[in-house]
Amino acid sequence: PKSLFDRYMNLDLPKPSVGDWADLYADENGPLEGNAWKGVMPEEMIRRANAGYYGEISFIDQQIGRLLHHLWRFDRELLDNTWIIFTADHGDMQGDHNLWRKTYAYEGSTRIPFMVAPAGAFKRPIDEFGEVKEQVVELRDIMPTILEAAGLEIPKTVTGASMLPIMQDDSAPWREYLHGEHCWCYSRDQEMQYVTDGKRKYVWLPRIDVHQFFD
Repeated sequence: PKSLFDRYMNLDLPKPSVGDWADLYADENGPLEGNAWKGVMPEEMIRRANAGYYGEISFIDQQIGRLLHHLWRFDRELLDNTWIIFTADHGDMQGDHNLWRKTYAYEGSTRIPFMVAPAGAFKRPIDEFGEVKEQVVELRDIMPTILEAAGLEIPKTVTGASMLPIMQDDSAPWREYLHGEHCWCYSRDQEMQYVTDGKRKYVWLPRIDVHQFFD
């Protein structure tokens, strides 16, 4: 909605994070292509993109708020028997490291919201909300989590893991790292593999033999 776009256009928005290695993507012709995936974009273009991105996030927040408010007022029994998992399939680089879109191993693309409210969570006082877990989780963990919560068997072919144990006990056994990969999409140079434990991340771009390590 225009009101949410305008809200962020009138704020002092954070500038993109550009690493000293990002000249790799500093294509000066990027702004000339309307659908560019890399390039040094004009400041005003970046600002408009961020205002739209933040506005979209606020719009989604409002719609989730409407749903929860309706259930809270008119169908508490259903709300108290419902698991709510909020996540996304990816983020967007939004100019970080001179990159746009998704598919990258970098935080703007891969670090997504992942919030879980078990059945009965809204019976608790509001100050008991917001416990943060440090373990690395991924989208493949949603299906087994829902199956276990529903008391159903998890198929042996499932590669994710139920998060119920770590939600209940931080000392429960869990994976130490995640491995991710992406074949080339916008360019062969962009193909990558990466490994992260949630704090440190190793990225390998095999087509151009670039190795990166982030903390």
